[in-house]
Amino acid sequence: MIHESQETAPAGRRIETIRASLRWFVCSLIGLVPVIGLPFAVSAIVGVCRARKAWGTSWNPAGHYLLAARRIAPLGLLTSALFLLLVCIVIPAILRDMGSCSGGSS
Repeated sequence: MIHESQETAPAGRRIETIRASLRWFVCSLIGLVPVIGLPFAVSAIVGVCRARKAWGTSWNPAGHYLLAARRIAPLGLLTSALFLLLVCIVIPAILRDMGSCSGGSS
């Protein structure tokens, strides 16, 4: 069964749709790496939003990758935020507490 929009869309546009969907999916996966993946996660979020506006409801054979990228990319932002929170707040607090415990008496 062939969708109506599949017949009317030129092959080049369908290929670009598939490539972009896969590109944003890969960017969202790389975005899961804390700090280093931050620009990839942001890029994936922006790209997915643009793709959804550009293609709307037209047929996309790689639409499940675009949907996955839409869900994974914000997780990349969250992992970076949690990592930075850990490095900037939690670890220094632990080190301060360890420093005050090591004073002990002899």
